Amino acid sequence: QAFYTGPGGGGSIFRVDASALVADQQARVDALLTAQPGLGRSALWYSSGDDTPYVGAGTGAPQLVLETLGLRNIAGDVDGAWAPINWEVVVDADPSVIVLVDAAWNTAADKIAGLEANPATQNLTAVKFKRYLIVPFAATEAGVRTVEAVESLRDQLDVLDGP
Repeated sequence: QAFYTGPGGGGSIFRVDASALVADQQARVDALLTAQPGLGRSALWYSSGDDTPYVGAGTGAPQLVLETLGLRNIAGDVDGAWAPINWEVVVDADPSVIVLVDAAWNTAADKIAGLEANPATQNLTAVKFKRYLIVPFAATEAGVRTVEAVESLRDQLDVLDGP
């Protein structure tokens, strides 16, 4: 599994030799794929939305990040990178952890408050045990920040209690 598969396997971007960056990021990804601290856990990647959550679905950066960590995306069977799903789907899946996208206009803290106040979601395993992982909005699309986002989420996973 490679994060970058540009012309010739990577290295030249805008006439700048990026092979050292590509090699560094691939080595870091390989280490993450070996560890996979999320194995056996499910996750919801919650970007926005109150009445209908907008989530990381079966393709795109959220799916790639979750797979790299060994987490099973509860919306992984939904076609597309991002999709609206129903809260009923989330409740039925009862994710082990919830990845919250933190943006200035839609903060992780606001999402946590909403999840904990909503009768439909306040009894989710992830909510009851406050198993929240936070990723900055800028790292939610595939790019140079993706590996850093995976490492940050790995570190956050490492301090969570329980399955």
